[in-house]
Amino acid sequence: MSEEIDRLIEDDSTKFKLAWYLSRFVLLPVLYPYTNWWNSTKYHGLENIKKLNRQSFIVCMNHTASFDIWGGFQVGFESLQNYFSKEYYLCGLGASNRIGSGLVKRFAINAGVLPVDRSKGIEQYALQEAVRILNLESQKVACLVYPEGTRSKSGYLATDYKAGAGYIQAMTNVPVLPVYQTGYNELPGRGKQIHVHVGEPLFFDEFQEKKDSPTSWITITNRIMDVLYDMEDRIVPEAKNFRTVKTKKTKVLVPDKKLEAPFVDFNDEFLNPMIAYELRAKEPRFRKITELNQLSKRTSNMEVINVQSPKHLGSTGFKKLFGLDYAYFVSGLPSYTHGRGMLQNLFENGMLGFFNLDGLTFNEKEESLNMLNQHDFRFGVEIHLDDFDEEEDKKLITLLMAQNIKYLLVKSCSKISEPLIRFKSKEGNLLIAKVSHPDQCVALSSGKKDVFSAFLIDGSFVSSQDTRSILSLMPSIKSLLNEKNIYLGVTGDLGTPDALAAAFAMGADFVSTSSINLLSNDVSGADSYKECIKKVRFQDVSLVSSFESFESGAKTRALNFGTRFVAVSTKIGSWFFERRSIDTLEDSEVKYLEEKVFGSSITQTLLDAKAFFEFRNPSLIEAASNNSRISLAMLIRYYLEMGHLWAIEGNDNKKIDYNIKCGLDLASFNQWRQGTIFEDDQKLSVVQIALNLMMGAQFEARKQFLKSQGIEISPDLRYEASILPS
Repeated sequence: MSEEIDRLIEDDSTKFKLAWYLSRFVLLPVLYPYTNWWNSTKYHGLENIKKLNRQSFIVCMNHTASFDIWGGFQVGFESLQNYFSKEYYLCGLGASNRIGSGLVKRFAINAGVLPVDRSKGIEQYALQEAVRILNLESQKVACLVYPEGTRSKSGYLATDYKAGAGYIQAMTNVPVLPVYQTGYNELPGRGKQIHVHVGEPLFFDEFQEKKDSPTSWITITNRIMDVLYDMEDRIVPEAKNFRTVKTKKTKVLVPDKKLEAPFVDFNDEFLNPMIAYELRAKEPRFRKITELNQLSKRTSNMEVINVQSPKHLGSTGFKKLFGLDYAYFVSGLPSYTHGRGMLQNLFENGMLGFFNLDGLTFNEKEESLNMLNQHDFRFGVEIHLDDFDEEEDKKLITLLMAQNIKYLLVKSCSKISEPLIRFKSKEGNLLIAKVSHPDQCVALSSGKKDVFSAFLIDGSFVSSQDTRSILSLMPSIKSLLNEKNIYLGVTGDLGTPDALAAAFAMGADFVSTSSINLLSNDVSGADSYKECIKKVRFQDVSLVSSFESFESGAKTRALNFGTRFVAVSTKIGSWFFERRSIDTLEDSEVKYLEEKVFGSSITQTLLDAKAFFEFRNPSLIEAASNNSRISLAMLIRYYLEMGHLWAIEGNDNKKIDYNIKCGLDLASFNQWRQGTIFEDDQKLSVVQIALNLMMGAQFEARKQFLKSQGIEISPDLRYEASILPS
């Protein structure tokens, strides 16, 4: 019913006439007196509207209250020769959950509100309809778009925003009218002052050659926001200070010394992890060591805290077992994105990287391992056990043992199978299981001898039924494994030093980072792929079906901006969980797959899927041959995996279907690196990312320890990234 309301009138002529009647004879008589007589509205810069030359245009305005959408409409009215003119169709984007329901929502939409679902991307109706009507030659349109994407709670422009405004502008090439308003956040009330400032129109003709590029959309939005920031700074000077405080990072430099260097006092940078502290039993609670010979004069009631290196983080036993200097893995990277360079750099710096075999054909797996084994360094391998046939597992394990693989990370493992026991039986081999549930750990740790040396707890796991927080998983799993000699690690959403410090504080023996490493120069991908992940923010990441565990309902995360992948995968994935099959799809659904998604008949697409899985997952093809429901699952899996391949290859013809796998760790890392040396993408490497995260985690751990002793620590003191000796 909701979707029917959102798309109430399809005929443009009827839509425009009805909106004109409702806005002139219902909204205007009620709201104009309220904002202009009961309260006062003053306009500034109306002369800038004339510079639009009577074209269709986009109004980009700050968003401080639900009611300020009327402010956008009033700017539209000011563009008319008189209030009853039909020259412009006035409309605006508004959050679907903010415009009511039923008759209220029906009225709002008919009056010109395009309802935006914030959980969806550019493929949704509101954005596509805005693009369509702005491109009409038969009707001029003035459309309000909030570039912030959501209402600001502070009253000032947000420092985080969406790129929807840039997308709409790029797809229409109409001018943008920047508008900054004050006073709407004080309504409802009476006697309030509302000021509406209209800036000069913005034109973006230079982006038309690359209008389909997400980079263009982001750049256009950035320029719009820069203009609005400048307007805000002139109109509300204190806003700049507010934004500065919100994003402030005080530098605490890491000395340019080797990590094992003797400890000396660096005076002002007294919170540096490489500096010794004295804590005294009596006031003052601590003092800095200014001369090395003072150490010999300390009394027995002083405790020296001497943390010199992030190498001390994690379990010493774990690092010794795996032959590491740092309790740090890199795993979970998408297939086809990483290889020898990344793995060797990690090994040479005392860390361990895992090569992901998922999605590769068997021949590609064998060739990749042959190539990697030509070089003298240690690495791990990451696999997903087959859902349909244990024979595939046996074949893969045989290959891994023949290639002398020593470290194996297994995902979606629910039982101790014969192939895993065989792998573990070879001297020196170590098994790690990626886990997401306490019961899974119990099953995998049963028996007198431990098959698994470590469990890697997925702190970002999401299934069709629930989400699982590391704050609950870690203590529960630790208590179950008290008497077991199994190390516990944490992965998922580890994108900042604070996150790593929190994992170690909970008792993690090691950590494993994932999608943040996609930014590094050690990881490959098309330019368009790299450009997308450089800009990922929290609101740009959504849950999608997991390719490896699709049938179980497991979820993973992917980029939702600049692609329709999230919407399409969610839609067709729901058919499987509604107990549908290829044979029971409705004609409209078949047409959607053929015309909108794959661009070929279902019969041809099934043949393409079988060819794709023939050497990747032959048991899936066999299962699908006798089961039309599994045939549907295979079709969906094909779309999920091809979306990933199209993205990393930079297939321009399939840009709208890119499956860019990334987690919230990437969003938090992108935010953290702002204002640091890592803003320069050329300085990003897996090793420097790792060293800075670990050093920063040691810094945060040290700071938290001092706070727990009652020592006041300035909140402005932050660890800042630097190029560390490797």
